[in-house]
Amino acid sequence: MTRYALTIDYNGSKFCGWQKQLDERTVQGEIEKTLSRLSGNQITVMGCGRTDTGVHAQNYVLHTDLPDGKLDMSKDWVYKLNAMLPADIVIKAISEVSNDFHARFLARERRYCYRLRLDKQVFGSDLTAYYKYESQLSVDRLNALSPLFLENNDFTCYSKLHGGNMTNRCQLTRCEWTQVSDKEFHFRIAADRFLRGMVRLIVGTHLNYHRGKITLQDVKLSLTELKPLPIIWSVEANGLCLESVRYDENFEVSR
Repeated sequence: MTRYALTIDYNGSKFCGWQKQLDERTVQGEIEKTLSRLSGNQITVMGCGRTDTGVHAQNYVLHTDLPDGKLDMSKDWVYKLNAMLPADIVIKAISEVSNDFHARFLARERRYCYRLRLDKQVFGSDLTAYYKYESQLSVDRLNALSPLFLENNDFTCYSKLHGGNMTNRCQLTRCEWTQVSDKEFHFRIAADRFLRGMVRLIVGTHLNYHRGKITLQDVKLSLTELKPLPIIWSVEANGLCLESVRYDENFEVSR
């Protein structure tokens, strides 16, 4: 068997998340079905992480094992796979990797971006969330919370219930809002791992703070003493996108 790493993008709008589910359309399910059809074998794949229903991904990495000789790297397998896959998934690169490469367990950092617009969009609305509560946002006020998230690592209060986590500790390396135009704001966050629903809850916490629904002290206590926030908000999935995954140099994959 030979192990391959695939780098893909997908629009999550019409998927019930990454992970394969019975009688549901998922990204993993579509890729396994296509690889199995192309190779003539029953193929399974392992992704770098799970995205929820409606969440998008760029530069998402997965790995799979194929029988020797099934994938001739001299042929344009990227073109063949893309011709067979649905329009909301694209294969960007395929590379042969060592058998000890693991897309999920060897990932050192995952980076997400949440895109928010203050005006309603007809085109591209599935990729950017519409924030209807205020005519303007203050980046400085939004970023006032960022140091709290960067200084703490227990995110028990920022995970959906019954997530099955062995630990709720995550080490953030970035937590920042930027204004990219008069009407568009981006929130970027990076960490070694994320809990289920964590990014959307953190975005919602920033926005609740901006609206005066919660205080800086509320957020601090949720992180230091694990005291539940008085109000929580898990923002819509359509604004969230996994942007990239970082591996050690020994396990870098084609992009």
